[in-house]
Amino acid sequence: MSAVNTFRLEGPSVGTRSRSPFLVAVLCAVVAVAASTGIVASHLFSQQSTLKYALTVAGPVAGLALAAVQRRSLLLVFLLTVMAPFSVEATFSGVSVTPLFLLLVPAAVAVYLRSSADHAGPRSTLRSVGWVALAAASTSLLRTSHPTRTLTLLCVTVVVPLVVSHVVVREEQGRTRVAQALVCAASLQAVLALYEVATQHRLNLYGGQQSTDYFFAYEDTFRPAAAMPDPISLGNLLALSLPIVLVLGLSAKRAVERAACAVVGVVLVTALAFTLSRMSWIGATVGIVLALAVMPRRTALRGAGSVAGLGLLAIAAALSLGGPTIRDRFASILRPTGAKVSTQQGDLDRLRIWHAAKQAFWEHQWTGLGFGNIDKWIVARVPGQTLGTHAHDAYLNVAAEAGVVGLAALVLVLLAAWTDIFSGAASDRLFAAGTAGALGAVMVGWATDYTVRLPAVMAVLAVLFGLISGTARLRAGAAVQRSEAAGPGTSRS
Repeated sequence: MSAVNTFRLEGPSVGTRSRSPFLVAVLCAVVAVAASTGIVASHLFSQQSTLKYALTVAGPVAGLALAAVQRRSLLLVFLLTVMAPFSVEATFSGVSVTPLFLLLVPAAVAVYLRSSADHAGPRSTLRSVGWVALAAASTSLLRTSHPTRTLTLLCVTVVVPLVVSHVVVREEQGRTRVAQALVCAASLQAVLALYEVATQHRLNLYGGQQSTDYFFAYEDTFRPAAAMPDPISLGNLLALSLPIVLVLGLSAKRAVERAACAVVGVVLVTALAFTLSRMSWIGATVGIVLALAVMPRRTALRGAGSVAGLGLLAIAAALSLGGPTIRDRFASILRPTGAKVSTQQGDLDRLRIWHAAKQAFWEHQWTGLGFGNIDKWIVARVPGQTLGTHAHDAYLNVAAEAGVVGLAALVLVLLAAWTDIFSGAASDRLFAAGTAGALGAVMVGWATDYTVRLPAVMAVLAVLFGLISGTARLRAGAAVQRSEAAGPGTSRS
């Protein structure tokens, strides 16, 4: 049996598969019954709430469901992706735990137990380069002043792409299912955002991070954040999801699937408009244009018509509900520091912050200030800033905190991602168009903010990178299988 065929086989032997899930199911059932009485919540939380009680019951019930299904890895990744944007936290003995980490641990274990043949299969450029980039950034990581937060981001950055890539390669239709999970995650956040707009109340899931400084405020206008840390993070998620929704709709076989994608697209665009995140608007536009440019011409023409029609519908809905606020915000894109722009002062502050970040880079060129250390530098040089601030530009922030070495590592990762996307575009241009558009939207969004420092945002991006890496491994494996099927005589001719 070839290495690639071994790589495609899945799951442990029958003898090891039967007993463990049954024991896990029994344990989860016992915990679920205990949690339903309120005992678990009373021991875990000092302050009770309905949501906390629901979480203690839902956790073991989800475990019971995972033990009962055959495709556990796929279900785990789906749940992980949908829960990734939620920034809610629970504190246990001083340690903050999010729903993401509650799912990340069993997902990592499940993948580890089922990935003994991974070393025999093809690797993606992104997966190989990622380890080099991580090693290059280690000097800056070790000098962080926020070790717990940095370790959290490292876990998300490393584990999530590996888990997602594994599922894309090993599960039937895993690639499509992960893409659908990303869309479901964005759709859920969009619905929550529209609910916030309708009620004019912030969703409060007992501890989601909220910001009150200028960069998340726009005059007296309410900006929804859903369950994410802030409106800009929400805008980034919605922007990267739109090219994927477009591709899923164009590749759908049934009319009901195409209609569902159309409805989801309208909801995403409407919610995106209400975030008032200008760079997310631009990122979504760039992402969709890039996706249309990459996909086959006939499909692109059909997609352009759909985008035009549904886009106008969504924008009309947003303008009818948001009124002049959205129009004024859109008008400020070309002249953000114009005299008549109400947020002029905030954008001038952003320019000062960028200047301070550039100074940090020039004075600490090679390895930077260390991750998480730029806030003190900015506070000392830009009036009105507080600890916890950042460069409001992902590229500048990495340059200031990690220097040339860290910036080179980031460039390597991005180049590897683009290499993986376009390496298989000839065989599957439509799906490559979706991931290309999503990555393009992400890179545009990074130009005016540094939301990637937040675990909820990093987790979403890690899912995207895992999808890109896994798809490249699928294509490489298929190429090897075709070569082997052709036989050795082909190479001698």
